[in-house]
Amino acid sequence: MPDPMDFPPAPTLGQHYTAPSGVTYTFDGQGWTIGFYDSTTQQVSLVGDIVNQVRTLVQDTDNTSGQYRYSTDSIITALNQGVLDMFRLRPDLFLEVNFVLPTFSIGFLDAPLQIEDQYIPPLIYYVVGLVQARDDEQNQDQRAFQFLKTFSQSILAVG
Repeated sequence: MPDPMDFPPAPTLGQHYTAPSGVTYTFDGQGWTIGFYDSTTQQVSLVGDIVNQVRTLVQDTDNTSGQYRYSTDSIITALNQGVLDMFRLRPDLFLEVNFVLPTFSIGFLDAPLQIEDQYIPPLIYYVVGLVQARDDEQNQDQRAFQFLKTFSQSILAVG
């Protein structure tokens, strides 16, 4: 049985709580929402970190039944597609690696991302959007579209 969550009884606006599962929640003044990640306690520098962040955003962190709702392989496939889309939109982001795109696999979750830190959140948004687009619920389609739109806007933003 997983550890119970123990949210603070009198939270303040913006307060963070990290559950035993590693999922970070933020108090928005009315309730606890799943957060992206707390950069003071979590680093996203490995392929497995991306998988964990995607699971957090799609609320797929419960593995008590022995399997997740979204397979790690499907998340890695979406990650590789995201890198291809990054290259399509901004090939200059891969100048430092001589335009050789990294390809990730399930067997190497501890591999470094080889992507500049500021482009990791948009890549996570892409993966979340693509993973959720596979759901057949209409409300998931709108959420997936928003994540994919945020990816494009973030990658194409200059500044």
